[in-house]
Amino acid sequence: MIHIGDDERGSKVLDFIRNLTSACFVIAAAAGIYLSIRGYPWGQLISAVGVSGGVGIFTNILAVKMLFRPMYIPLIGIAVPGSGVIAKNRERILNTFADELRNRLLTPEALRQAVSDETLFQSVSPVLQREVMRLYLRKDNLRALLKVLEEPLTDFFDSPGFEQMVRERLIEVEQSHFILSLASKVGLFRVENLTRWIVSLVKDRWRYFLQGEEGLKEIQRQVAAMLSKISWEEEEVLNIFRETFERIIQKVLTKIDLGELAKRSLGEVEEGDVELYLEKLAHRYLFWIEMWGGIVGSLIGLCMGIWFVL
Repeated sequence: MIHIGDDERGSKVLDFIRNLTSACFVIAAAAGIYLSIRGYPWGQLISAVGVSGGVGIFTNILAVKMLFRPMYIPLIGIAVPGSGVIAKNRERILNTFADELRNRLLTPEALRQAVSDETLFQSVSPVLQREVMRLYLRKDNLRALLKVLEEPLTDFFDSPGFEQMVRERLIEVEQSHFILSLASKVGLFRVENLTRWIVSLVKDRWRYFLQGEEGLKEIQRQVAAMLSKISWEEEEVLNIFRETFERIIQKVLTKIDLGELAKRSLGEVEEGDVELYLEKLAHRYLFWIEMWGGIVGSLIGLCMGIWFVL
């Protein structure tokens, strides 16, 4: 069921004014006819104002109602021509709405400007921070990541290339530090022994991570420590996330037909709900159109009454 957010009290006030005005015209018409029958010449003038004003306001109220609901002639049950325009053309109206939304309001340029708005990124920045932390710290995501990396990293750690890489790095360290170089010459620092120890340690830690919950918890702690060191206020970090955010949103929006989506959403709403929603809007925002029908009608009746009476 669709609800409109308009103030109910304001709607009731407008309904009261509309009904009171209509009642005044009816009373004026009845009083004028009564006075005219009793021989008072001003009775015709009053009745002309009441009848014309009543016809004017009732005609406009009826016209507004006829937009949304088909009306039938009593007894014979034939639909009044022109009534229920919105109900009869529901699909055409939805297509028009979708086209306007797609071609005029949500153009690619408008979407790019909206996504590039600094205020938009600032408003969603806290959400992005939370989602990044959640993405990297959830056990399901870490487990899936480990599953993807398990085979290639296991093969890499078991390969001669990994051992050679560690050995070359240790040799560079040894040659760049005088104390280590001296320790190597006297036999206290042996590259081969340390290489085997590091390779064995890496393999053991990797198997530990793959074995179960303890490994996942350790990875979580390491990732959390790494993310906690990132300053989300740094300009470089903000630019990276802003560019990523804009690129993702733009690609998503270009793939989604927002006009068709809006049409489908409105099409799923029951017809009675749509008509009721539009009718409530009309009663509120077309109030003065209905009232001016009565005002103009009463002025015409006044002029006609003065013409015929005087």
